[in-house]
Amino acid sequence: MKYVLTQFNFWDLCRFFKNTNDTFYYKELPDYVESFLKENKVNIQQSDVKPADAVIPNGSYADWPKPEELTPNILVKKYHVDDDNFDMVIASIKPGDELIYKENLTREIPKGIKATLCNSENAPKERIVLTSYKIGSNSDLNEYTQNPDVIHYVGNVVNSIKYRRHRLNEYLKRTLKVTTIFKGFVEVKSTLIISDPRGSFALVKSALENGQKIIYDRTDNWNALYPAIEDYVIENADTVFCSSQYLFDTTNSKNKVLLPNAATRWNYTDPTKTKTVVYVGKSTNKTDDELCTKLKEEHPEYKFVSIGAKIPTWDYLPLLPWDVMMSYLDHCEIGVIPLKKEDYFKGQFNLKVWDYLQSRCKVFVTDNYNYSGIKNIYTSFDDAIENEFDSNIKIPYWEEIFDKILKEV
Repeated sequence: MKYVLTQFNFWDLCRFFKNTNDTFYYKELPDYVESFLKENKVNIQQSDVKPADAVIPNGSYADWPKPEELTPNILVKKYHVDDDNFDMVIASIKPGDELIYKENLTREIPKGIKATLCNSENAPKERIVLTSYKIGSNSDLNEYTQNPDVIHYVGNVVNSIKYRRHRLNEYLKRTLKVTTIFKGFVEVKSTLIISDPRGSFALVKSALENGQKIIYDRTDNWNALYPAIEDYVIENADTVFCSSQYLFDTTNSKNKVLLPNAATRWNYTDPTKTKTVVYVGKSTNKTDDELCTKLKEEHPEYKFVSIGAKIPTWDYLPLLPWDVMMSYLDHCEIGVIPLKKEDYFKGQFNLKVWDYLQSRCKVFVTDNYNYSGIKNIYTSFDDAIENEFDSNIKIPYWEEIFDKILKEV
């Protein structure tokens, strides 16, 4: 395996350094880092250009290690052990590996095995191998299940907004044994589902080595930000699900399937509509604030409200519980998705489209590429004002979409 080594991914790659089959290419290295790696017989090679078949893993840290951090200990593969996974870890650990445990471990570690007490304040900077049901500190709510049917790499934790990846995870757990990985690594010996390409390279590599099926659920245009990382996942995936038409059209895979985002069921309460324009979103870097200001200036008869992300000049509400938010949307007339015209945002089929439509809100979008053919969606704000809401619309729900994914799994 070939990797491109940078200051950003050093700590995520260092536990692979002792694998003599891997080569780590670098453009520049601090002299002390280069000396340390050569002294420890790490296979490194200088290259001003990226080798065509090399992977560029993204990482979690922005700086090279300090000289005092470069000890042989960072080359040791570390396992998290607790009472729940004790027997499995002890059976699989190899000479030279190290156990990381917490104070509440009641089992006695056999003599001759190196073990380190590790609470959150002194957690190792590099990634540890995940072998526990619930791991805190540096692994962030991973869930391990013995002999799972599916390993699902979600890439981030569930927050106030549940994205497709979190809903898919809940759905899979209804009928399957699922190991959920937010950060870190497990050996992949069952079907691997990737919902975020960032940080997934080691899992993909393990799945390939063990002959396991790989499914990539592509929900964002990561190629606009990290092309080498996403291309690696797509090239090795047996199936690529695409959540929007743009992602489907730009996915270079023979085994791609269009499965657009769907809705969470909501019972519309049919209240009195008010002249309110609303935007719902978490991120503050997506919106075309200049356009939003212009809309408000041109239509003083409307109240403009943003929920979650702050839009300058608009009224603001913090993120609300989903049912409370939906009740608020029921009173609004127009929902907007005023995204910036950037390649990364072109791939998004925003979940809020279905929230708007279930609340009988007409929808204004800056780009209709992914919503073509859906009633009540307009690329002209004036058209959204002038037209009546057409209630003869079919809303797809998550169960329908995930049933198709489950068949593939």
